[in-house]
Amino acid sequence: MKDTQNTDAPVEVRSGDIQWNKLEPPKSWKPEPGDEIAGYYLGTSTRDGVYGQYNVVMLAVPDDKGFSRPVMISGIQVIQAIDGSSTKPGAFISVTFSGIEVTANGHNMKVMDVYEASGSITFEQAQKYMASIMKEDAN
Repeated sequence: MKDTQNTDAPVEVRSGDIQWNKLEPPKSWKPEPGDEIAGYYLGTSTRDGVYGQYNVVMLAVPDDKGFSRPVMISGIQVIQAIDGSSTKPGAFISVTFSGIEVTANGHNMKVMDVYEASGSITFEQAQKYMASIMKEDAN
């Protein structure tokens, strides 16, 4: 898994007793074949790109400090898997990237498998799972 760790967003006190955290835009997940990412499903979002509008899945990825900033995952297979299921925001999901496949009409398509955890997952379970994925990626 690449570049999904907590960036320790700067904290700024702007007025009185209110503490403000700087908001950062979501990061795009740029996997290599075999990479996996897991997190809490936040919903989908529509983006504008070079080839027009496209949808992304948004995840809140747990790490040892809480959550990284949201991660965007693009690809028709992940969008269709989420759209075709009863997955609701807050569900813990995992996405595995297998590689790129060339479709019959010559377009590149990201090949991904999407899984939803059964039952309710505690934050500690989610952190432990992400730590195990990170170890596998480091090897």
